[in-house]
Amino acid sequence: MSDPLPAILHIYLPPSQFSPKSLGERSDPSAVASLRFDSSFQDPLVAEMAYAITSELQRETSVGSMLIETLASSLAARLVSTSARWRAMSPPVRLRQDLIDSD
Repeated sequence: MSDPLPAILHIYLPPSQFSPKSLGERSDPSAVASLRFDSSFQDPLVAEMAYAITSELQRETSVGSMLIETLASSLAARLVSTSARWRAMSPPVRLRQDLIDSD
């Protein structure tokens, strides 16, 4: 085990980041409700946001707090947007009545 471990950034977004006040009054509450914990996924935009947060944590700037808050809001919006898009792409499962009646 001489290889260095990869860096891991755990980001916690409080529920308030997903409120209509934060996301906008037109946000879809069902998209927020469908969010779930996911320990691994690939999203280039989320990755770039994480790199920016990591960079700020490593070398703090005078506007770092504002940057982190803005990125947190953007991250919440991206997660909700992505969740809504995935739900729209996957068709609902409908059982055919004739298959149910055949049992």
